[in-house]
Amino acid sequence: MSGIRQHRNYIWLIAAVLVGLLGGAAMLLAVSRSDNATLDEIAAARAALKSTALVPKETPDVTGFSLNILTDAVGASFFDTDETAAAEVDARIRARDAHLTEETGAAVQTTVAADFVQAAQADILSGAYRSNLYVADAAGSLSKLLSTASLRDMTDAPYLRTDENWFGGRLMDSLRVGGKRYLLSSSAADARLGTVAVVYNRRLLTSLDGTPDEGADLAAVALDGSFTLEYLLSEIRTADAAADIAASLLDANGVESGVDVPLPPRGLVADADELFAIFFGIGGNFIEPGTGETISYETFSDTLSYVLGLYGETSTGGIAVYKNDSALFTLSKLSDLADIGSAADIGILPLPKLTAEDDYRSYIELHGTAMAAVPVGVPEADKVSYLFERMSFLSRGYVEPLLRDAVVGGNEDDARVLALIYDGADGSVTDLFGYGDIPGWIADVAEDGTYRLEMEFYKRKTLCEKALSIVARRLNPAAAAEPDPEK
Repeated sequence: MSGIRQHRNYIWLIAAVLVGLLGGAAMLLAVSRSDNATLDEIAAARAALKSTALVPKETPDVTGFSLNILTDAVGASFFDTDETAAAEVDARIRARDAHLTEETGAAVQTTVAADFVQAAQADILSGAYRSNLYVADAAGSLSKLLSTASLRDMTDAPYLRTDENWFGGRLMDSLRVGGKRYLLSSSAADARLGTVAVVYNRRLLTSLDGTPDEGADLAAVALDGSFTLEYLLSEIRTADAAADIAASLLDANGVESGVDVPLPPRGLVADADELFAIFFGIGGNFIEPGTGETISYETFSDTLSYVLGLYGETSTGGIAVYKNDSALFTLSKLSDLADIGSAADIGILPLPKLTAEDDYRSYIELHGTAMAAVPVGVPEADKVSYLFERMSFLSRGYVEPLLRDAVVGGNEDDARVLALIYDGADGSVTDLFGYGDIPGWIADVAEDGTYRLEMEFYKRKTLCEKALSIVARRLNPAAAAEPDPEK
């Protein structure tokens, strides 16, 4: 068969050699927790990966082919192959790419564009296709290409095993447009790092009466399914009550007589746009997932009313106030945790559920979060999908354990909570095209009540419907010749 060859170690996983698989997992775990992992250790992990028994499968001959990745500043962190970079994750990325080249005979090249959208559009229009894979900001960059029908439909792409755990199948399905999948998330470009989590200060929790004495208690609450919105509110109210009592004792100069200690922390500090993650986490949306149909006003208002209640008990100032030890809780993307504090000082929780019987739903903030896509019309797209599949599988072993550990800092309780957060990771296709001024309208609704809520809902619903209608029409070849009434 011309252009096709047999490989010994290829991709359709029918059965695994149990001992080899467990040994490989143990090896990868050991490497992921090493503070100074060497390339020799990574090579051992690579050998462990190969211990999985695979059934040979016909695959495209990619010898001499190049996977040319175009990325922006957001996506570049997943593909930094600078030989001078000393960070352990960079060494893992280089080792992964070397493994991919050794296994397939293909090369990996990465270009970071200062203006990603302009570079991608120019490449597509020229027909040169110097880049055959994009990894970039999902909402800030890829959505613009998606809205101009510049991305390839990957719904039935060969070789992509999107039901395997190195792909984010749930997220990708939630971002379908017209039933088709254009955006990809995997261990090679993991959008789950854009998940918004509840963050708490371990040390402050131990000093506040009426709250759990140890952060592990909060992790246990989350893991047994009891971290509800009401539970979070009870923690917030306990902290705020203590802070209010202390504030009432201050004299006219703002100093408490005979006491030279900081005021107790408030409960939750967050901005209105961060609270929108809570709305999503308890089931809120403008559009029914995967349908493109707007939800009813009653469903919307019932859900948002809980968030408005939380908004009324939330202190302003966001991350800056939290970093000043002035609050127990805040909300943050997982990718931003390093800017808040060390993993030893902070703990993570999933977004709260409405009731204990509900499932956790993790909101992925698509602005500033990388996903992958393939340009429309790219030649030999089957080779691209095959190599991205292999890179994703290898990243599950080489890169993902290290990125997870960067979030949890070796804390076993947080590691289990992170797995829970990842399991519920989801997104909203309307987030790709913008909701408008979230902080402004939540604040307005909180002040003006039902009238404002109705007005804002129908305004946002219309915005989302219009955006999705335009995009779906452009993506549908059958409708491409029809006049666009929006133009």
